[in-house]
Amino acid sequence: MGKFLIRLVLYILPLAGIPFLADKFISENLTKSNDFVDGEYSVWNDLLNGTINSDVVIIGASNAYRDFDPAIIGEKMKTSAYNLGSNGNNFGIQYLRFRSLIDNNKIPRVIIHAISAATLEKSTNIFNPDQFLPYMYRNRELEDVLNLYEDFSHTDYSIPFIRYFGRKEAIITACNRLINPSSNSVYRVNGYKGVDESWNSDLDRARKRSYSVKFEIDTALIPLFERYIKECKERNIEVVLVNAPEYIEGQDYVENRAEMMAEIVKLSEEYNLHFFNYLNDSVSYNIKYFFNTGHLNREGAEYFTSRLMEDFKKAQIEVN
Repeated sequence: MGKFLIRLVLYILPLAGIPFLADKFISENLTKSNDFVDGEYSVWNDLLNGTINSDVVIIGASNAYRDFDPAIIGEKMKTSAYNLGSNGNNFGIQYLRFRSLIDNNKIPRVIIHAISAATLEKSTNIFNPDQFLPYMYRNRELEDVLNLYEDFSHTDYSIPFIRYFGRKEAIITACNRLINPSSNSVYRVNGYKGVDESWNSDLDRARKRSYSVKFEIDTALIPLFERYIKECKERNIEVVLVNAPEYIEGQDYVENRAEMMAEIVKLSEEYNLHFFNYLNDSVSYNIKYFFNTGHLNREGAEYFTSRLMEDFKKAQIEVN
């Protein structure tokens, strides 16, 4: 009986190690992908490895990483800049990035926070949840944050490889990075990705459907946003709020924009933050600068970022 148990253990142990090895293989190669999930891995790698170390950082959703060119910001402010924009996610994920930034990197002097009607939107799911896959195993801090959303369960953090079940595209991407690493071209530069696209038909389709959006505010994000402002002030980080341009003819398709922005405006006034609103700026009236109603193309982003830097200079916002 004793020999049988020994043989059984010797047989099972190698099998038990397979999930760990598979998890390690997929995770390590997945993080090497520059373009999967909108290039988020390159940003998370910089955050977690402590390689950002920039005096100016941009935080926000897709209107951050599409509309703010850190190269222009760095040139105009004579310093270093990095774009932490996270496509499609509300302030819950944006705050996670902020915490990762200050926990692992040099404290920035200025944070440009791109806000919008969706910043405090209530969301039950993460946009691009696969961006977290390589970092999840036994990561309690990440689990505590992502538990606010419905994309993952406790087993995804505690059992190796199980979170990759059904994630076919992620597994294929990881394998491709090993097999064909030369195809992995740079996607985001210092977190920024300019869009070389002309105007699309999103607005026309919305008009045909008489389509509009009414967001629901997440009341839990309001005190979190205030906490974020306080944490920045404690670290002598100047927070500058920026409502980037949106094409004027598409702005009415958010029914309750004023309601969604009210708490942010209130906090900006209470804590005496600079707040630049470009919704009625001339940029928002010029269709050549947009590829859809909510996002600037590369030409628009470069023009807008330069304009923003002029307004910073007038407001005497600088890296001391």
